[in-house]
Amino acid sequence: MLKRAIYCFISILIQIAVVGIPVVKATDTGIIQPNRWETLKPSGKYGMESGVHYASSVNIEGSAEIEDVSACMEVVSDVLDALPRNHSESVENLSLIFDTDAKRGQGGGNTVKIRCAGISEDELAAVLIHEIGHTVDTGLIDSYEGDVSAFTDGLRAVYSGDLSVDFYEISWTGNGSFREETNGYSFVSEYAMTDPFEDFAESYLYYVLHGESFRRLALLNEQLDAKYAFLRDYVFEGVEYSGIDGYEAPLFDRPYDATRLPYELAELVW
Repeated sequence: MLKRAIYCFISILIQIAVVGIPVVKATDTGIIQPNRWETLKPSGKYGMESGVHYASSVNIEGSAEIEDVSACMEVVSDVLDALPRNHSESVENLSLIFDTDAKRGQGGGNTVKIRCAGISEDELAAVLIHEIGHTVDTGLIDSYEGDVSAFTDGLRAVYSGDLSVDFYEISWTGNGSFREETNGYSFVSEYAMTDPFEDFAESYLYYVLHGESFRRLALLNEQLDAKYAFLRDYVFEGVEYSGIDGYEAPLFDRPYDATRLPYELAELVW
């Protein structure tokens, strides 16, 4: 479905190349449903500023050569193949951004927006996985059942029936408040400490690309151990990752941003 859309998209690009038509498409992408994206902010469940995503539609923003679009699409396709199918299919709208001044990635709901210009393949794949973490959090395991929880996405309530709340409550009591026992070692990165939604996305990324490091750090911190177990049992349904991690995480230090850590892309997408 998503893969088929990508392959059809690439074949169209190749046909365009044959007849010599330049691929320069600027779009305003009208994919985001206003009733779901009323409050736009830099992070959160449905508020990733201008998210766009890609299972059923692929948009290109900016000016790009066919070779660059194809290279970006290949990385995206490989990452989607490497992740659980239902995770990949949680992305329904994707925008590829060819503007070096754009943000590296945005995601939420069923939408992902990813920058393809001025970024390495390794970093592109890592950022994409982080953003898919947001779509899994907000689109795949989201629920409107139960009572209003202590967590909000902008003006939007998050309900107790949302499975993600169980993850948030491991370290948080609300959007900007930690549990009494939470400390800096309760997170995989400093960026994960900024809010519960980034905690989920960074932990999701770390689970996939740095499984060995995650398991080692989890031995020393109960909250990290609980986060790993949540991802393993409820998100990845028992699947664990090994042989990808190219980073030996120090026990008493955390990187700011897990998307910039070294790993073996070829081992993920082989």
